[in-house]
Amino acid sequence: MKYKNTEYEVLSPTGWSNFDGLSEVTRPEYLKILFTDNSYIECSLDHIFINDNKEIHARDLKSDTLIDSYIGKKQIFHIDYIKEDIQLYDLINVEKEKLYYTNDLISHNCFIGSSNTLINTGKLRNMVYTEHIESRMDGKFVIWENPKPNNQYVLFCDVAEGVGGDYSTIQVLNVTEMPYKQVAIYKDNLIKTNVFASVINTIGNAYNTALVVVENNSIGDTVLTCLNFDMEYDNLFYDNKKFGIRMTKGTKRIGCGHLKTFIETDKLIINDLNTIEELTQFEKKPNGTFSAEKGKYDDLVSPLILFSLFMANDNFVEIWLDQENTLRKLYSKAYAEIEEDLLPIGFFPESMDKEETESNTFF
Repeated sequence: MKYKNTEYEVLSPTGWSNFDGLSEVTRPEYLKILFTDNSYIECSLDHIFINDNKEIHARDLKSDTLIDSYIGKKQIFHIDYIKEDIQLYDLINVEKEKLYYTNDLISHNCFIGSSNTLINTGKLRNMVYTEHIESRMDGKFVIWENPKPNNQYVLFCDVAEGVGGDYSTIQVLNVTEMPYKQVAIYKDNLIKTNVFASVINTIGNAYNTALVVVENNSIGDTVLTCLNFDMEYDNLFYDNKKFGIRMTKGTKRIGCGHLKTFIETDKLIINDLNTIEELTQFEKKPNGTFSAEKGKYDDLVSPLILFSLFMANDNFVEIWLDQENTLRKLYSKAYAEIEEDLLPIGFFPESMDKEETESNTFF
């Protein structure tokens, strides 16, 4: 629920500021953060505070962390995780620097987007994120749906240098039926290309040997080489010329157009708050291209552009389906030969734990 503001201002670090309105949401969990001066604040796990002029989510806070406030720095004494419903409120589109004071603390507002964003502002206002079911790999891999048998998954990957700037990212999408669904993401800006290839290999195999699509720029080509030759990943997209897909200004523009259609017509469901936040800051530039607003990132949006370009291209999809059918025939033939030659009836000892033979361990 959202309330329109027409008469109030809010105090920000640079003075009083206009804002568009108030967002009210119900969350099934929250954090109660107690400070050394005995003040406290209750907020969602994804609420954004400021620490030394850098954004930090509440879920990443720790005891002794210093938070920027109206009176300087406030030190966290203790954090309680509370598993119960709570009504929470956030300001929308604070005009000055998108920052405002909450209980004397500097908070980052709920930014819904401007008229220049790729996705229609009205659609952005109604996008609702979903709490993930678990996270792994030190919180870098976040999951909304574990792999389901007979479901079709695709990994779309964007590769960065791993030096603390842009992020290497993976969007895991369930494309079994429409609407397509975002089921997991991976994000890390310090991971090296060979290690990132290993992460893609692990996640891809877990998600039913998912098709892996990588933007094959210079860094992406290194990851594709690792996946193909070193790790022998079985389901890399190949367009009869080269592994991966080349992204140019022209193809990016086409992909952006298709992404806009997918999201605005509810053919693609986004569950991740960080992805939604990037979409609210993904805006049109004077030269007609789209990218993140200054000082922000669009590394989770980039794989979605690749996804949209891929899924809207009949030629790409046809190549993929032919590739899938070929792989299935090869696997079926290989498994039949193995069963005939090596697995006679009674191969498993009766003493073997039944659960061990039927387990399908994820990672």
